[in-house]
Amino acid sequence: MRKFDVCLAPSLIPHYLDSQNESLAVVVDILRASTSICCAFASGAASISPVASIDEALQARFQGYLIAAERNAQKPSFADLGNSPFEYTPERVAGKHIVMTTTNGTACVKAASQASDLIVAGFSNLSATLRYIINSQSAYILVCCAGWNGRFCVEDCLFAGALAEALISSQMDIILASDAAMLAWKLWLEAAESPFEFMTSAEHPQRLVRLGLEEDIRFCLTPDTTSLVPRYNRETQYLFPC
Repeated sequence: MRKFDVCLAPSLIPHYLDSQNESLAVVVDILRASTSICCAFASGAASISPVASIDEALQARFQGYLIAAERNAQKPSFADLGNSPFEYTPERVAGKHIVMTTTNGTACVKAASQASDLIVAGFSNLSATLRYIINSQSAYILVCCAGWNGRFCVEDCLFAGALAEALISSQMDIILASDAAMLAWKLWLEAAESPFEFMTSAEHPQRLVRLGLEEDIRFCLTPDTTSLVPRYNRETQYLFPC
């Protein structure tokens, strides 16, 4: 029996992982870092180095990397790319090594990096993530929700629930290991028919709509736009497609 769990805030991730062996962390920042990371690899990016701070990204700029950055849903002036999945086109990223820092998603990767294995997931690669989990040997699967500024957000929880439902439907021998996992699953069952409408009044989607980014939201909720799974290499601290 394998355990499926959900952590709703990045600050709690060590609490979940400290006592677990053979753990798989599934890092999720639906709006928008995990979706943009998936798009970058679908467009041929060679690697992505997730860093937590603006200073690290600025330092990498002088080393010849392509820089992707976002703070408070907007692109800083020094960055080559922001956090919209539509920016990650083959013309801009194919063959490139990218250093990325975002408000929530890249910090969540760092927080979960102690896991035995770590991947980045979103609706964009939901089916590929499902296959990866089924084929993995991990006894403990933890969905790590990036949230917003350390707080809970609806969209990441919805994805955790969608993944739980996909795993249950696959008849994999799993249990929902916590109240958070059960909550995410139940929330998805409620929202599945129309996730965009379900989360229209949520805090971060409203922020993006005010910035004119409604199409980003719709794309980030579109399933299976890529079959790639970004995987974290702890030695290099880079993400690579697999």
